[in-house]
Formats: sequence, C-alpha cells, structure tokens
Amino acid sequence: MAGMLLKIKIPYASWYGDREISLNFPDEWRVIVAQPKNAAPLRDEEIKTAFEKPIGTKRISEMAKGKEDAVLIVDDISRPTPASKLMPYILEELEAGGIDEDHIRIIMATAAHRPQTREDLIKKLGEEVVSRFEIFSHNPYENLKYVGETSRGTPVYVNRYVAEADLKIGVGGIYPHAVAGFGGGGK
Repeated sequence: MAGMLLKIKIPYASWYGDREISLNFPDEWRVIVAQPKNAAPLRDEEIKTAFEKPIGTKRISEMAKGKEDAVLIVDDISRPTPASKLMPYILEELEAGGIDEDHIRIIMATAAHRPQTREDLIKKLGEEVVSRFEIFSHNPYENLKYVGETSRGTPVYVNRYVAEADLKIGVGGIYPHAVAGFGGGGK
C-alpha cells in the first residue's frame, strides 16, 4: 500500500492494547505527530510524595478517618489513566485512615461503554487489585439510587454503591473528548 507509514504506541491500557500499531496515510496528507515534550512519567517516589503531600486538599488517610467504607470510581480501559500505578498508594492511604479492604468497592466508570472484562480490569487495575477487591462495571440502568431532581425537574439517579459510600474517590484523568469537549469530569 502506497503512502506514509506511521507507527505509534498507545500508552497504558486502552481498547487497542498497550502495543505498537501501524497506520497508513496517503502521500498527499500532511501528517503531524503531536507528542508532549519532556513529559516523562512520574517515578514511584514522586507518586508517593503526591499522595503524602497533596495540593489543596487533605490526605486520603485523613479523609478516611471515621468513615466506614469507601468507593473508588475508576475510569475504564478506554482512557489511558495508569490506575494500576496509583492503586497501591490509594489503598495504603485508605488503610492508614482505618478503612478495611473488605469495605472498599471499585466501580468502573464506563459511562456508555461496554462492561469491562476481567482482562480489561487486570490491565487497568493490576492483577493483585482484581483478585482482592469487589469490582463492578457501572450500568446506567441498574443498581441506581434516586437522589432528587435538578432545578428543571430532571430526575437524578446515581450508582447505589457510590451514593451510599461514606468516602468517594475518583481515579481518572481529564482528556480531550470528540463530542463533549473534555471527558473525565462533568460534561
């Protein structure tokens, strides 16, 4: 096939996998590869420091004190958030705050995406987390709790596990979104 061949690696877990893929473009296309410069991933020590000295908020361990349970809301495999690198620090903070691992649930924030497979969960969260914790893919039609309505009368339903948890922690990033502008936050 004629044209320009471009090989790229999709980082972390994604629907494409974390392997190199090849793309072919017609010769007449002007292709620009936009990549961050000098943006090396954080080292483990830097991640640990970020959890020990958060900016603008209390440590998770402080927020967990006096709470009985916690829910971690994690973006799904379609987003490149390296959740498996963050989970050990989050779980360590929850334990230090007094929340037992039997009282921690993980909800995969799938939005309108498909439910996550075990393979997806292992790529996203790591084998140890998947084997130790109760994990659910959010379903927008089941396991919901009515929490009220908006000022315009729109009923609002929230995942029951999220609504009822004493402590709620979001694990994800903010990424460009083709339809909503940016994903990972309120749309």
